[in-house]
Amino acid sequence: MSPARAPVTMPRRRCAGVLLLGLLAAATSLHAQDTTATDAQAVAWGDLTTQYTMLFRVKRYEEATKIAEQAVEAAEQAFGPEHPNVAQSLENYAGLLRKTNRVAEAVEVETRARAIREKQASRKPKD
Repeated sequence: MSPARAPVTMPRRRCAGVLLLGLLAAATSLHAQDTTATDAQAVAWGDLTTQYTMLFRVKRYEEATKIAEQAVEAAEQAFGPEHPNVAQSLENYAGLLRKTNRVAEAVEVETRARAIREKQASRKPKD
C-alpha cells in the first residue's frame, strides 16, 4: 500500500495573486461586452490590460510601459476616445509613469484621464 500524498498547494501569497488576476480577467471580460466595441478589439484591450497588470506586479516596468501604451491605443480604438475604459488605461499608465519617476508625463496622462471621468460624470442623469 502506498502512502497517501498530500495535496499540492500554492503559498498563500501566490494564491492571492492568482485569484486577483482571475478577478481582473473576469472584470475585463465584463468591460469587453461594451456594445460600441467589436469583440476582437475589446478582447485585445482586455488581454493587454491583463498583461500590463502582471508585468507591473512583477516589477517589469519597461515591458509594462510598452503594454500600457498599447492598452491605451486599443481602448481608444475599441471604445472611443472618451470611454471609461480609456480613462482606466490612462490611469494605469500614469501609475506606471509615477512608479518610474516620470512624474511630469504622469501628470499629463492623469489630467486626460480625469477629463474623461468628469465628462462621463456630467452625462449621468441626476436623481
